[in-house]
Amino acid sequence: MEKQQWYINDDNLKLIYDLLEKYKHKTINFLEIGTGHGYSAIKIMQKMSELNIKGNFYTIEKDDIVQINQKFKGIKLHIITADATKYLNDNLELQENQKEINNIDLLFIDGMHRQYKQYFELCFDLMNADSYVIADNTISHKEKMLDFIDKVKEFNTTFYETEKGMTITHLNKTKYYLKQMNIEHDFVPENKLLLDVCCAPCSTHSIDVLLKDNQKITLFLSNHNVHPIEEYERRKTEQLKLADKYNLEIIEDEYNDKRWFDFIKGYENCKEHEKRCDLCFEYRFLLLLKYAYLNNFNKVTSTLTISPYKDSKTIFSIARKIFDPDIIEYLEYDFKKQDGYNHSIEKSKDMYRQDYCGCIYSRKRD
Repeated sequence: MEKQQWYINDDNLKLIYDLLEKYKHKTINFLEIGTGHGYSAIKIMQKMSELNIKGNFYTIEKDDIVQINQKFKGIKLHIITADATKYLNDNLELQENQKEINNIDLLFIDGMHRQYKQYFELCFDLMNADSYVIADNTISHKEKMLDFIDKVKEFNTTFYETEKGMTITHLNKTKYYLKQMNIEHDFVPENKLLLDVCCAPCSTHSIDVLLKDNQKITLFLSNHNVHPIEEYERRKTEQLKLADKYNLEIIEDEYNDKRWFDFIKGYENCKEHEKRCDLCFEYRFLLLLKYAYLNNFNKVTSTLTISPYKDSKTIFSIARKIFDPDIIEYLEYDFKKQDGYNHSIEKSKDMYRQDYCGCIYSRKRD
């Protein structure tokens, strides 16, 4: 096989090195699609090691030809022998805490040229909010990837005219989601925090923790998932009482259960803690992003993590894919720590405490 078909061009490799400088001394997830024998993976991991970048390096190659024997301190190598499109599609359908590949910071596409757009789309929901997509051979094989080139033009993409060509796309998913919601606003961040609240009992301890940390809190009640409407109103009443007790402003998002049902369509029959719940978290966070951005909040977080029935790592994982910390930072408070749940029970003895999460499907679980 000709060397040029297996080895990344030196100019293109340098562009990747330059981008890696952004992650010096950090921990990241790097995904490469199209390993070949492993030359580019080795060179990239060598550079990561030089820059003290730690984390996971995933590389997918359909054929069992990868030859990587080196180990690099702080970098865990995952060699996946599989058809990339099938593997990524299967991985995407897994619930959040079971995905083998997730929260990608850097994606390097160097696989089948006609499938570049498909790789991009299958990885999009796995990418962190502030992430990059690198594509090789965008001049030498341009005619085979015209649909991909059109796709990345929707984002902040730089086209490099090296010998074989390369594109580097800064996804900035936070801005992408705002654009999808038709949000136009002159964002001027202020030092204040928007707290996503699910119910009054869960809010008690969470508010105490945030006030102790001197956070300037506004409560955001957006429970489109709660059914029936009588249950929604009952929880809202308790939440309003709590806001008054703490003398905190509370924003009630307009109840719209139809939008929520549309968002989770196709996953109605999932069990609790499966894909439907992941989508529900995503839905809440997109609405949280919208209000925070329109009202200049520079920080957000959620009371969801206080529940022993909610996986905090899953919640943080989904938040990382929506909130770019350079725009609006999601503060990863795990409110169930330090006996937070029991503290919330103690503080809410005189409040209404529901016996199901909120949606009609969780109500039917028993």
